Amino acid sequence: MRIKMKHYNLIFKFTELFTISIGGTTCVLTAVSGPRTPGANDFSVDGSTFDIAQSIADALNDPANVFTTLVTATAASGRVTL
Repeated sequence: MRIKMKHYNLIFKFTELFTISIGGTTCVLTAVSGPRTPGANDFSVDGSTFDIAQSIADALNDPANVFTTLVTATAASGRVTL
């Protein structure tokens, strides 16, 4: 599994956070302002670091998104563990 994270400055202007490639399958998790949309492969950047981490984990674990066949995620203390 190869995970590529893009780095951003403190403005938190996300366009895409994760690009996950496994066996030739590439998936992008996109940041959005406002609530995330189930099945849209996105996460919300609204709220605290803890809220954002939870939104990322929720998006990765959403059975309607493509990531559930690739990874399992948990969020704790503002960090996401795959």
